Amino acid sequence: MPQALDMTPGTFDPAPSTVAWKQAHVLRVHAVVRVGVAASTDLFARRNRGRIVVVVLISACNYMLAVALAPVEVALSLARRARRSADPATLT
Repeated sequence: MPQALDMTPGTFDPAPSTVAWKQAHVLRVHAVVRVGVAASTDLFARRNRGRIVVVVLISACNYMLAVALAPVEVALSLARRARRSADPATLT
């Protein structure tokens, strides 16, 4: 079983070619990546929430507009069809 690395200042100073140095380097890289990912998600969380709210509101407005205009389109279509059937000159 591998021993835990002692990372306290002054006690950990291996030569660059040793396995312990490589393990410590990997540990530092993983720690930086984890902190970087967490920091970036916290930084943009509020802005992303705002964007999601705006998209949902635009979608709701689009839906209401489509529901309101659908009967108007049906009525105009029926009126045009009724006018064409009443005027024999427009049947061509």
